[in-house]
Amino acid sequence: MAKPILFSNISLVYSLLSFILGTLILNINVSAFFASSLHSEALAVTGSVGLLTYIPETLILCVSYAIQNQSARNITPSLSPLPPLSCLYHGLMIACAFLIPITSLMLIFPTQSLSLISQDIPLNTTTILYFRIFIIGLLFKSFILCLRGFYAAQKSNLLFFFVIAVTVTSNFLLNVFFLASPTIYTQLDFAAIGLSYCLSMLLGFLVYLFQLARDLNHHPVQKPEWSFCRQTSATLLKFMLPLSLHNILDHFGTMQIFILTEKALGLTALASMHLLATLLYLFPGMGFGLTALTFVSQAYGKKDLLSARKSGNYILLLGSVSMGFMGLILFYFTENILAWMTPDLALRTYSTIPLQMLFLTVSLHVACQISMKCLQAVDKVKTSVSINLAVIYAIRLPAMIYVTFLDNPTMLHFQGILLLERVLKLTLFQFFWHYHTLPQKAMNVEHTDLITDPALTTTP
Repeated sequence: MAKPILFSNISLVYSLLSFILGTLILNINVSAFFASSLHSEALAVTGSVGLLTYIPETLILCVSYAIQNQSARNITPSLSPLPPLSCLYHGLMIACAFLIPITSLMLIFPTQSLSLISQDIPLNTTTILYFRIFIIGLLFKSFILCLRGFYAAQKSNLLFFFVIAVTVTSNFLLNVFFLASPTIYTQLDFAAIGLSYCLSMLLGFLVYLFQLARDLNHHPVQKPEWSFCRQTSATLLKFMLPLSLHNILDHFGTMQIFILTEKALGLTALASMHLLATLLYLFPGMGFGLTALTFVSQAYGKKDLLSARKSGNYILLLGSVSMGFMGLILFYFTENILAWMTPDLALRTYSTIPLQMLFLTVSLHVACQISMKCLQAVDKVKTSVSINLAVIYAIRLPAMIYVTFLDNPTMLHFQGILLLERVLKLTLFQFFWHYHTLPQKAMNVEHTDLITDPALTTTP
C-alpha cells in the first residue's frame, strides 16, 4: 500500500511547516500593534502608509515568485545544491528597475503620495518622517523577498523562517525600547515605529547576505555573466508581470471594500473591517500556497503531471481542513479574542457576528490561495489572475456598490458578498486546475519557458 504523499516526502513536511510558520510570523503587523497602543493618529498613518507602499511591495513579491518558480526548475543536484544564480541576478535587476523610480517619487513627494490614499491623516513632520523611514525599510525588505525566492527553490525554508523570526522579534524589541525611551520618543513620536521597522529589515537582509556569501564559498554554483540576458529576464517578466498587474488591481479592489464600507456604515464599521482583515492575516493560507508553488513547479518541470496534481491536491486538502478546524475552534472564543484586540466596547459588539462568520468560512479563503498558486505553478498565471479579477470587478465590486444604496445596509451584507466571491473563485480555480492536469495532457506538456542561458558556467 502506497504511503500518503506527506509521509513519502519528508521535504514536503519540512517545507509546509517552514512556510506556514514563516508566513504566520510575517503577517504579524508589529507596527499596527504598537501604533494602536499610542493614539489614533499613529494608527491612521501606519495603516495609510501600509496601503500605499503595498504597490511597490507587491511588485517585488511577484519578482520573488518568479525567481522561486524558475530557479526550482533549473536546479541540477549533481552539479550544485544551489540553483543557478542567473534567476536571482536578473530578478534583482528587475526589482531595482521597479523600486528606484517608485520609491524615489515617494521620498521626494511624500505629502502628495499620502494624499492619494487618505485626505484625513495629519500630514505633519512626524508623518513625513515615518513615511520616509518606512520606505527605506521597504527597500531592505524587497531584497529579502528576492533572496527568499532563490532559497525557497532549493527548499531552504528554515532560513526563510529564521529571517522572518529575527526581523519580527527585533522589530518588537526595538519598538519596546524606542517607545519606552523618553528621549527617543519625544523626538520621534510614532516615527520611532518606522525606525524599528527599518532596522529590523536591515538585520534580516544582512542575515540573507551572510548566508549567500557563505554558500558561494562552500558550494559550486552556476554563475551568470554579469551582463544582461534577454532570455532570462523575459522568462522572469513573463511570469511576474501578469501577477503584478493582477495584484495591483486586486489591491485596488480591496481598497474599495474599506472605502465602500465607510461610505455605507461609517467609521465604526470601517474599524471593524480593518479588525477582521488583521485577524484573517493570521491564517497562513499563503504558507500552504507557497509550498504548493514549489512542489507543483518541480513536478511540472519534470513533465510529471500526475505528481504535480497529487501534490497540489494534497496540500489543498491539508490546508483547507487544518485552517477550517482552527477557525471552528476560534469561533467559540470570538468574544475573548475581540476583548484582547480592542478595549472599544462598541467596536467589539459591532464585530462579533461578522468575525464568527469569518472564522466559519476561513477554509474557503485558504483554499482559494492554494488553488491559485497551483494554477500558477503549471504556467496558468493568466488563467488564475483572470478568474480572480473577473470575480472581483464583475461580482464583488458591483454588489458592494449596490449595498451602499440600500436603506439599511449592514456588515453582514458585505460579509455575505465576500463569502459568495470565495465560493465562485474556488469553483473556477478548481475546474481549470483539474482540467489542465488531466493525465492525458501529460504527453503534451511543453516547457518553452525554461531558462537555457548560454552564459551560464559552472565553477567549483
